[in-house]
Amino acid sequence: MKISGFLIDNSLWENLRTCQQSSIKIALSYLKKPLAETSRSCLISLPTGAGKSGVISVVSHKASQKKVLVLCHRRNLST
Repeated sequence: MKISGFLIDNSLWENLRTCQQSSIKIALSYLKKPLAETSRSCLISLPTGAGKSGVISVVSHKASQKKVLVLCHRRNLST
């Protein structure tokens, strides 16, 4: 299945939640755009338990950039 020009496995896509699919579409379409002064970053914000780790995994795996930076405030992480 092609999402924003990226090939994603059908069974993987079907097992993602709707909010995860939407987030992945937004992030991948951001990655396809040329870097501009007005759109230098992309923020994905999902509630606790919505599957942010899955979104991060898919997006970073499909990104053509050599490096992907994921930021999260440490107070929000459970240990």
